[in-house]
Amino acid sequence: ENELRLSQCEFDRQVEMTQLLMEGLSQSQTNHRSHLIAFVESQVQYYAQAHLAMQELLTQLGSGSLDVSGTVQPVLTVQINGTDSVQDDLANISLSSPMAEFPKNAKVL
Repeated sequence: ENELRLSQCEFDRQVEMTQLLMEGLSQSQTNHRSHLIAFVESQVQYYAQAHLAMQELLTQLGSGSLDVSGTVQPVLTVQINGTDSVQDDLANISLSSPMAEFPKNAKVL
């Protein structure tokens, strides 16, 4: 009888722990889902902007009116430690910059 009470006490403790873990799992799944939705929405926005940029580039290439003297303006604002340093660096990239030099002995896979 003493062993039965000890076993019942241990079982009740395990049930309580399992219930607490299951409640935490539910909250974790809810948080994960909301972050996943936010990620997918930002990806959709990013690729929509990229698609528009590519359509504009295609139109300019087709009409022969591509302006290579302008600078690239970033679409997204990136803040690091409250500053827009990455965006400022991206804004200074020019389309008329010289092409990157690749080693002549580079192999194409």
